[in-house]
Amino acid sequence: LFLWLGITDYTVHAYVSLTASIATVLLVLFICLLRKVWLKPRTMHRRTENDAKFSIHFLTVLFYRLKKCYHSIFVIKWSIFWAISTCGYLQVVNYIQLLWSKLQDKNDNSTVYNGITEAVNALLGAGVAFAVQYVHLNWALIGDMYLFMISIVQAIFLITLSQTLQMTIAYILYILYCLLYQTSITVCTYLIATHAPKRYHALAFGSNTFIALLLQTVLTLIVADSNGFALDISSQFNVYGILHGTVSVFYLISGIVILAKHWPINWNAFLETDEELNESKNANEAITAA
Repeated sequence: LFLWLGITDYTVHAYVSLTASIATVLLVLFICLLRKVWLKPRTMHRRTENDAKFSIHFLTVLFYRLKKCYHSIFVIKWSIFWAISTCGYLQVVNYIQLLWSKLQDKNDNSTVYNGITEAVNALLGAGVAFAVQYVHLNWALIGDMYLFMISIVQAIFLITLSQTLQMTIAYILYILYCLLYQTSITVCTYLIATHAPKRYHALAFGSNTFIALLLQTVLTLIVADSNGFALDISSQFNVYGILHGTVSVFYLISGIVILAKHWPINWNAFLETDEELNESKNANEAITAA
């Protein structure tokens, strides 16, 4: 927005980002130093002596909690979507500026709206994420088909985005793609909070995010890094689109199987029951508290 209004330039934004990164690192180091000062020497000595035993115990407890956290196929399916969808979303957000820059070079007379597009995207995303809480559907029945539709539409958007030569279309497709992600990730958060034990919510969300970042790192090394294929930016977005399309096939098959098991289906079956509504309320309260 500041770029669009002419208040600042890219150099100022680079300095702000650098300063914020340095401040974050210094803050983390400061907190670590405080922790060492406050930690009792006796506790440190005991931990050092029993380090191997502690590590084994930690891994055992972690495995047990992960097993409790991902206790159902339902949670696993939505967690898989969370991880892969977030991986693709982060790649798109990180590299969209390069794609826009390429298009702007081909359209010398086009006006740059990169900043205002990001601002509109953030505002609409917040609104959509807030509105999703008022949608009450039987996700156990139609959830997989919903994920299929989200994934296939995102794939179409990304592949079209990689081929278009119009800046306006590129801006619109980017906003729509991000809106679909914000909607689906909000539903994922709510459903995992509903079906996973409350004490393991942080573990579930943290694990899913960690896997997403791990997948993003691998994807970056494969498609963007010089040690990988080092694809051009348009080809990269094609790969991201294919990734979403591949995910959609899995959820299409799973969705068809679920619907076939409940066939014929009454239209009322697509709505949440009173018990599920109460679970939704409790999940929203848990997310808000977290």
